[in-house]
Amino acid sequence: MPILRYFSGNFDKKFQLKQKILYIDDPAKQIWQGKQLPQELMVGAYGVCFEKACESFLVLHKLYEFSGSRLFYHLLLDFEAGLLDPFQVLEVGSRECDYLRKLNAIFVWGIHCIPHPHMHVVICSRSPLDGKKLQIKKKQVFCHKIWANQVLQQYGLPLIKMWTPDDWQEEDEYE
Repeated sequence: MPILRYFSGNFDKKFQLKQKILYIDDPAKQIWQGKQLPQELMVGAYGVCFEKACESFLVLHKLYEFSGSRLFYHLLLDFEAGLLDPFQVLEVGSRECDYLRKLNAIFVWGIHCIPHPHMHVVICSRSPLDGKKLQIKKKQVFCHKIWANQVLQQYGLPLIKMWTPDDWQEEDEYE
């Protein structure tokens, strides 16, 4: 069963943002069928340069006077083992990330092949267009699942179960 899950938790430390971006670009997790896949195919970004993403996210927070406790969100797009290869995960995952583009979000992504192909996305919690805080709450997660299921259906893939708990507990995050 495919999974779309936002991870909750406070990420108010710069080093945690940097660690998360380094994590999605871990070459040890980019090995498929015994071969190291090219980094330029396994990581990417939208609205920001991947190599400067950490600095760019932090600059946005400083420009718009960071308030609150979250610098970023972490999204996992996972598929059943054996369902897709890394290149198919890239295609389907990119289409599922169109939902984030509609929110005017900037983000970086990485494909991991271990234990099976899946995608991680790190999303800046500030909009670069107006500096507003990006709020991902239960309603947005539900809407993103609907969007993702439309994409999965187009590819003839199993759908995300809408009633699966998301462990999302921060409905009323500090503004």
